[in-house]
Amino acid sequence: MSIVPFLFFTLLTVYWWRQHRGLDVCTYMSGMFAFTSLLSFLIVAFDQTQGTGGSDSGGMLWAGWEPKLGFVPTAIYCIFIGVAIMPFSFIHVRDIKRITVNAPWTLLGISALLIGCSLVSFYCVADSTLDILSGDLAAVRTSSYLGEQTPADIKAEGLPFPLGYLTYLNFSTTLAMPIMFYNVCYGNKPWWWNTLLFFASMTPIMVGIQRVDRTEPVFFAIMLLFCIVFFRHAFSRRFRIIMRLGIFLLALVGFAYIATVSMARFDGSKNGDATTSVLQYGGQNYLNFCYFWENASYDEVASEREFPLINHFVSKIDSNADRRGDRSARQGFFISVFASFIGDILLDLGPVGLTAWIVFYVLLTLEVIKWRRRTEYDISEVLIIFLLAAVPLFGIFYYRYFQWMIAINYVVLIIFRLLSKYKFVYSKETDDK
Repeated sequence: MSIVPFLFFTLLTVYWWRQHRGLDVCTYMSGMFAFTSLLSFLIVAFDQTQGTGGSDSGGMLWAGWEPKLGFVPTAIYCIFIGVAIMPFSFIHVRDIKRITVNAPWTLLGISALLIGCSLVSFYCVADSTLDILSGDLAAVRTSSYLGEQTPADIKAEGLPFPLGYLTYLNFSTTLAMPIMFYNVCYGNKPWWWNTLLFFASMTPIMVGIQRVDRTEPVFFAIMLLFCIVFFRHAFSRRFRIIMRLGIFLLALVGFAYIATVSMARFDGSKNGDATTSVLQYGGQNYLNFCYFWENASYDEVASEREFPLINHFVSKIDSNADRRGDRSARQGFFISVFASFIGDILLDLGPVGLTAWIVFYVLLTLEVIKWRRRTEYDISEVLIIFLLAAVPLFGIFYYRYFQWMIAINYVVLIIFRLLSKYKFVYSKETDDK
């Protein structure tokens, strides 16, 4: 049964590849799941399922015995993810001829805000990053699991108003990436402005290093490839050369960082070597999803990850270390593992809630993308597509927008979309009435 997801997503990728005449957004997404499903198959085939589900085990919930990979969870895993990706098959990047901007000053303001946020964050991490990278990485990661503050968090608390509040937008700075690509392909901004935007898009990596986190660099790489796939037909020859050189240098640094962190966290541990941990890191999603299906209790509905803004500001509940620890104790296993985005939603909302969420997500995505092949988009639509695409793309690990500071992206883009779609004109006659 462990080979089924790999075959399913491989066939889906081949089908869309033929329909779109090559690489496109949907083929990239299904290809990602084909790759992680292959890793899942290799974990089972080579008996690399050791782990106890704790924070030091690489995230595997299986404890060294043959996983129960049933037909039902396997079918749900494949079908629900395939349905979630389906709306993106209506995007044909070869057909895109124009991307407009109906609210240029708003876009400029958002860009400046994201750049400002990145500069503040860089100030907070600058004097501690090298110390962290040269210190005990395993100890830093353990303190992160315990919910302890990082040096950057402590430094941010001392920032004067309103600079301290800019750090709440740390994870929104990823939006600077598609804005940069838009400027290069369709806009007229100078090179130094686009460089600042690209720097801003790396803010989550700077913040993630404070917790010795591997997922933020991986998320950056995944969404960078998404932007390349989406915009590539509008690249100039000069930009292609610069981009290839930049990606090569970033890849070297990124691989070195991930390898160093993996070895520091797992090499020589009771759960296997660093190579095994990397295999488990990328391939555990399907296996853990099946574990959730077989062992999770759905007596409690916990929506703090799916609706983080409502839960934070209304219910005063966050998906933090204490909350996850309490829920893990009630479930009887460690819930902070990679079980794919549908695994998180299944655990939080149950099978019925998962089905409803998938239906809502598909309808929302189709509302933005539409049911037809399009040759023109507004930049606000592109940014929303970028945000929605992160759900299945980064969903090979977990649901991306599980914290309120990450979900702020929704608010930013809803406001931008409204300003782009509607013309708000002040009327003195209306005011007099």
